[in-house]
Amino acid sequence: MPGFSFPAPRRLEQIIKYALLERESPQRIFEIWKNHHVERRDACGMVVDSATWSSWRADAKKYPYFVFPVQKGDGKFFTVISQFQDNYCIFTYLEDYRKDPNNAEPYLSVAFHEDFAEKKGVVLVRGDFSAHLTKDEARRLLWLLSHYYLKEPKLVKQFNKEPDKFDFQAYLQSCPA
Repeated sequence: MPGFSFPAPRRLEQIIKYALLERESPQRIFEIWKNHHVERRDACGMVVDSATWSSWRADAKKYPYFVFPVQKGDGKFFTVISQFQDNYCIFTYLEDYRKDPNNAEPYLSVAFHEDFAEKKGVVLVRGDFSAHLTKDEARRLLWLLSHYYLKEPKLVKQFNKEPDKFDFQAYLQSCPA
């Protein structure tokens, strides 16, 4: 299955004052990362512990694709498809992906920064999104990504291994709001 790609993501030291952050405790890193993204209009973030990310990454390698509804109000939505590539996950409009996977525009690019995984036990997650999404929509997609890979991986596995058995309508009805 062909995939889509995106421009090279920024390194962690291009996003935040790395030297200052690496001196902090894991709890303080979490607080700084969270506060850093509160006011951002083009990015959202979260922190996961190293063990969780290790499990998540293993599943992402085996099951790189999944779909997500983006709610637009009045019961309307559009669908994006995600694809993991190494420590990154790209979301694009499903219809664009179907037409040309290699030229589908990324709506959301999520980077998993492992810089502090070994010494601090945390992985910093950043989602940079385009004008196609609001910040709330990008945050919801980031949350749904973690939800389905970590709490309901059965659907992710089915979507990748047995797509003919994946019931999209049932999935939509059960998808958390």
